[in-house]
Amino acid sequence: EARISEVFEDLSKQLSEKLAVIEQQAVQLAIEVSRKIVDTTVEIQPEYLIEVIREGLKHTGAATISKIRVSPQDMEFINVIGISKQFKEHDGSWSFEADDSIRSGCVIETSAGEIDYRLDEAWKRVQDSVLKVIS
Repeated sequence: EARISEVFEDLSKQLSEKLAVIEQQAVQLAIEVSRKIVDTTVEIQPEYLIEVIREGLKHTGAATISKIRVSPQDMEFINVIGISKQFKEHDGSWSFEADDSIRSGCVIETSAGEIDYRLDEAWKRVQDSVLKVIS
């Protein structure tokens, strides 16, 4: 009877460990699928950038904006649509600059530092937070 109990406890422990691994893999898969959906949306709807910049500008406070860096592909979109018209509520004295290190999103340079709204970085933060919770 004691031996059966030991075997049962061992199997239970192994099952718990396997379930924990599967749970973590399922969360990572869900995050990756979500990321792919967003990446596809970014590719087919470049106007996403307007909302990303608008959201980033909300965090500038009283700091002076000097530059907004975006991906070269997003820079093409900016040049085509004349995006500065979208931000009349701000003084618009900043410039846009293409930055090869940015895949999607933007980095806003201000007198107080940088506001990082790159989507890759946001995904890393989300993934790290979620994985920390389930670990």
